[in-house]
Amino acid sequence: MAIVESRRLADGPVIQRTVEALTARGMEAVLVPSGQAAMEKLLEMVPVGAEIFDSTSETLDSIGFSEYVKSNPRYHNLRDAVDLESDPAKRRELHRMATVAEYIIGSVQAIAETGEVLVASGSGSQIGAYAYGAKYVIL
Repeated sequence: MAIVESRRLADGPVIQRTVEALTARGMEAVLVPSGQAAMEKLLEMVPVGAEIFDSTSETLDSIGFSEYVKSNPRYHNLRDAVDLESDPAKRRELHRMATVAEYIIGSVQAIAETGEVLVASGSGSQIGAYAYGAKYVIL
């Protein structure tokens, strides 16, 4: 397989093959045409009252989701408690609890055409939730 220059956007056939590969690996892929459509789809996917943890994500920031869920009574957002806690030991415990949130919502750094995803993390707080902790993972 050839190495593709990272600044070049994927075309339709590559995106379609990637969606098929993700599906073959048991991941549901949803294509949306814009950030606004992504936000609308995300709100549709996460029910009112759900326990969520939104991991740090430039993608979520850019579509407005991070700001939307901050202190929003629509959700029980574990991120709010983490952000408010000043004691390092208690904050670590809250991060640990967040790994088993009903919904973890974040992003990945890369998706290969083979359907593999690459996750890198400064704190590591989302890795456990992505891999096995959360009931629902939305990336």
